[in-house]
Amino acid sequence: MELWLEAEWLFIRSRDRGPGMEDPSRFFAGREGRPSPLPGDSLGEGGAAVRRLTDDVQVANREGGGFEVLARKRVVQAKRRRG
Repeated sequence: MELWLEAEWLFIRSRDRGPGMEDPSRFFAGREGRPSPLPGDSLGEGGAAVRRLTDDVQVANREGGGFEVLARKRVVQAKRRRG
């Protein structure tokens, strides 16, 4: 996982070395009526949560295998009060 700031944006990148996803857009689907996961299975909610919590998110299979998620969130620093 990588985190960095550019101007007013916080970028978060996560990569894995797995097989990737047949349809990367399914990353955002959540459980969508699928049965509850078996013990040890993923809950299937990560992509939907990333989409809700960030301003922009892109996903893609990596060349040579793996999956990448790049999200960004606008961060605004509060002005400090004197006193």
